[in-house]
Order: sequence, then C-alpha cells, then structure tokens
Amino acid sequence: MDGRTFDVDLVVFDKDGTLIDFHGLWDTRCRDAIERLCTHVEASPQLEA
Repeated sequence: MDGRTFDVDLVVFDKDGTLIDFHGLWDTRCRDAIERLCTHVEASPQLEA
C-alpha cells in the first residue's frame, strides 16, 4: 500500500461473515455508488428503483 511493505504473520479469511458484517461494511458504499452512477447517466426513475 502506497509503496510500503508489511511484515505479515497471519491472514484471516472470513468466508461466512462471522468476523466481519459484509452488509454493514459494504451496503451503504454500494448504494452510494449506484446512486452516483444513476445521477451520472441520468437514469430513469424505474432504473433507480
């Protein structure tokens, strides 16, 4: 990240969402991105729904 290196001892994969709430983390970000995209392409109200 930014050209830096990290000495990593452990990587954890949270396949079933027991450690990180996927929807809590990404839901708002995805909705905001979709809203910006619809605004940018002047989407119809039907598409925005």
